Amino acid sequence: MKLSIGKKSGILIIAAVILVGLLSGFLGDYISDNIIEKIYFERAVDLAKTTALMVDTDKLKVVRDEVMDIFNATEDPVSSEDWGSEEFFAYLDKYADIVQMPEFSYVRDQLRSVLKVNHVSSVYICYFDSTTNGTIYLVDAGYEDACPPGCYDPYYSEEARIAAINDPSAGMAPVVSKTPEYGWLVATGMPIFDENGDIVAYAAVDMSMDEIADVKNGYNRMMAGVLFLVSIIIIFLGILTVRKAIVNPINILSATSVRYCDEMSKGDDTERHDFADLKIKTGDEIEVLADSMKKMEQDINEHIKDLLYAREKLDTTMDQAEEMSALANADALTGVRNKRAYESEEAKLNADISAGMNINFGIAMIDLNDLKVINDNYGHDAGDEALKIICRLICDTFKHSPVYRVGGDEFVVILKFLDYEHRNELFGVFKNLIEYQQEEGNIDKWRAVSAAIGSADYDRTRDKCVADVYKRADEAMYECKREMKSRAVR
Repeated sequence: MKLSIGKKSGILIIAAVILVGLLSGFLGDYISDNIIEKIYFERAVDLAKTTALMVDTDKLKVVRDEVMDIFNATEDPVSSEDWGSEEFFAYLDKYADIVQMPEFSYVRDQLRSVLKVNHVSSVYICYFDSTTNGTIYLVDAGYEDACPPGCYDPYYSEEARIAAINDPSAGMAPVVSKTPEYGWLVATGMPIFDENGDIVAYAAVDMSMDEIADVKNGYNRMMAGVLFLVSIIIIFLGILTVRKAIVNPINILSATSVRYCDEMSKGDDTERHDFADLKIKTGDEIEVLADSMKKMEQDINEHIKDLLYAREKLDTTMDQAEEMSALANADALTGVRNKRAYESEEAKLNADISAGMNINFGIAMIDLNDLKVINDNYGHDAGDEALKIICRLICDTFKHSPVYRVGGDEFVVILKFLDYEHRNELFGVFKNLIEYQQEEGNIDKWRAVSAAIGSADYDRTRDKCVADVYKRADEAMYECKREMKSRAVR
């Protein structure tokens, strides 16, 4: 064979994947790195410059001097790393009177005017102390969780802040940071100069990465459309190539086979040479197939035995396929039915609804809480164990209804028969099982699972399909999750 069908198909697929991958990589990097970051970095810098220009430097000097006098008089300042400790609050008490200063209130109101009219996470003024290589916060515009005056950060971990120490007039170049407290942020700062050109402090701005992510998603959707069009073109060209190189020769063989079988069934001319007359020179498996079919004309009787054997093998394969189908409907981790099985059952229920049958069922949505926290803190094995535990509690509660795992931490129960009739009691049983499991989870924290549950009943007067019931159950589940979070906060 000069070039096999496998090689031809492989070359086509590789070419398509390489093309799509290159377009995705180059266009994605260009849009994300060169456009989005540039736009938002410039926006943050402009806003920091505007803030630095509008601040009353005379009043800010008063605040700065008061803060730094107290800071310099403190032998061991307590850093923000100890936030929440008694020592930290005792340290901040030294600066309590500064908040009452009219100069402080005036500058803070100026910053809040910036915060109100711009979509930013925070606006604040800080001072870089070259002696301790630390940052001292002077004024924060935040209404909640604001850094009080005197709050001390001892580190310059970001390269941009180190550069600001070396060249104060340049300010802090925009950087992206990620912390558990504040998430993804774009942060930058610009110097505040007085009338003599001396640096008083730095006006800093933090912009949330969520907005950047939204814009990036918009560009990604646009790129997805471009890639889709490119894929259509590649598929079209691929079909033409495959048709010419593969489909047409196979059609010739197929037509010859039909003609051969028809003539053989009539008993006309049992010594036919239909395949022997074919001139197929493709240089691949199709040519080999044509040569094999030429030989078939010579030993058709022996092939009948092969066909009977193939029939037996086919029956065995069908049995194996049924077994594989059953396995395909089971979730590999928990053993309950998977999303594919749920979609099959949903289709059956929709057919009954469309037929106007009098059916009664409900849907319970159950979502395991804090799976990501378990995975992050204890590993994915612990997360898998938590999923198995919540699945067991669900199955122990709803013994007469099918249970499905439709997502990473989401389970669906189609309430039927006795479970449907006693659903309210079973919801209470499930919650009790959860509470008991939490008491048993003192040794291994991930075993103290928690879950939100919501349900909805099928109402033939308002529900046109199963999806309508599913949606209401899903909303009820998320309402339960919000209530649980609210109770946890209180």
